[in-house]
Amino acid sequence: MAERLRAVLDTNIVIDMLHFADPPAHALLGTIERGVLRCFTDQHCLSELERVSAYPQFGLARPAQQALLARYRNLSTLCDADGEENYSCPAAATPTTRSS
Repeated sequence: MAERLRAVLDTNIVIDMLHFADPPAHALLGTIERGVLRCFTDQHCLSELERVSAYPQFGLARPAQQALLARYRNLSTLCDADGEENYSCPAAATPTTRSS
């Protein structure tokens, strides 16, 4: 079986994907749900998503905000920082990076 693609998603992409169901972002959601793509996040990013989802322009009541956050938590793998720019993920899940 081919190795799954790995990504860290920007908060705006998560909002597009889970709140607005923007077509390209919705397609991305499908790749995550099918297991083609594995997403990673950390507590800082989850806190940002929680803060941003409360912006009035999104019109999300508190229960909808919590549902959006819970759904993203279920779609992603949490990686907590051990120190500055030193993240600890499950051994088989460690994301790779590419230099430009």
